Amino acid sequence: MVYEDLHWIDQATEEYLLHFADSIPASRVLHVLSYRTGYSHPFGERTYHTRLALTALPSQASVRMAEAMLATSDLPEELTALIVRKAEGNPFFVEEVVKSLQEAEAIRLAGDRYVLARPVHEILVPDTIQDVLMARVDRLPEAAKRTLQMASVIGRDFSRRLLDRLSDAGERTENLLGQLKAVELIYEKVVLPELSYTFKHALTHEVAYGSLLIQRRKELHGKIGLAIEELYGDRLTEQYEILAYHFEKSEAWRRRSSISSRPPTRPPRPSRPARRSLSTSRPKRRPLVSATMFPARLGSESIRPSPTSIFS
Repeated sequence: MVYEDLHWIDQATEEYLLHFADSIPASRVLHVLSYRTGYSHPFGERTYHTRLALTALPSQASVRMAEAMLATSDLPEELTALIVRKAEGNPFFVEEVVKSLQEAEAIRLAGDRYVLARPVHEILVPDTIQDVLMARVDRLPEAAKRTLQMASVIGRDFSRRLLDRLSDAGERTENLLGQLKAVELIYEKVVLPELSYTFKHALTHEVAYGSLLIQRRKELHGKIGLAIEELYGDRLTEQYEILAYHFEKSEAWRRRSSISSRPPTRPPRPSRPARRSLSTSRPKRRPLVSATMFPARLGSESIRPSPTSIFS
């Protein structure tokens, strides 16, 4: 069993995992937990507990990853040096830098190998992951960019049905989501009971959300709250927590207060970490390792090597 991003865990799920950990010695189970440095897990030290601290990718591994993405084994030395220098061993950064270079047409295919389309000193690659992602968002066609921003206000996971209600693109929403999937900013998550998508990475979601003006975000949060009331009126009690969040963000205090004062009909469902079986198939393709596990510059912050705990 794999539990990701324990640094975002809620108390109820943490208590469940602590209880579950006690049963590991008597079970044929491999229990993998990943979290950022700074999170203190409650499991203590046990003989069947192994802690692994993941380090940055070596330079050669970063180059091999870039070559695999471009389906070539021969990249210009100046290009590999640029990728290694910018990515600093962060696989998520390697991936985003390569995609950014392609979208900016800074590299091009010549025969069976890639070459630089202009001198390396003229190629501008931002120094932080957020800035690389923001540059990719800015290069999107305007309609696709608006759709991505609107989806980001709904949340990291969002349904096609809700996005359709908010969008003025009508039937074009499907094409716009197809464009966003093609550049791997979002992935299709589930088809039933309704078609839903998820942002490829939490940082992608945060960057898209942060690209909106504050007033525009407030307006969209209010519209989302009203749309949820209309679309899910037959099971609105399940949406109270989400409604309160959107109306609070829109500063619709009366609606937020009204929802918060209603008695809950069930305990809130833990949102993180996402629990899944290793045998469960996922519709989205993910990098072998998460960017949050490696050192990289995130704005003014630095992410240190992320530990992973394994119970077996």
